[in-house]
Amino acid sequence: MIDPNNITGFSVDLKIDGAPSLFASLAADGSINRLGTGAVNNTEIELLKGITDPNLFESVRSQITDDLLRWVGRRADHKLRGKACELLVAFMLANGEERSIQFKYGSASIGPPTEVSRFVTAVVEATNPWYENFKPRAPKQKH
Repeated sequence: MIDPNNITGFSVDLKIDGAPSLFASLAADGSINRLGTGAVNNTEIELLKGITDPNLFESVRSQITDDLLRWVGRRADHKLRGKACELLVAFMLANGEERSIQFKYGSASIGPPTEVSRFVTAVVEATNPWYENFKPRAPKQKH
């Protein structure tokens, strides 16, 4: 089993019908990356990179539980409904290895288990303030 204290970074990558919908990552050194909202019709496709307070990483890492880590591996919903969704939650370990949770499901299906969904939400909520502050300000369209 993975010891959460040996995790030095993690990322969440969601593609819907093959298109990037969400990418968010945090590392122990304060590195942060974010793209998109996770919405089915996401239009925010620029990957933003930066540095943030390493405590943000620690606050999310504290939510990595054995219940979450037991989902490491690949799973697919063979009766997917709606658009095809591919979710990858990756954990970077201190020894350079990576472990991941991968789910394929439909946008109108049940989706990943609660523990996985809860962690994805935690990563999104933790990176939202930084993302909202740094994403490009699109000029308002004049009608």
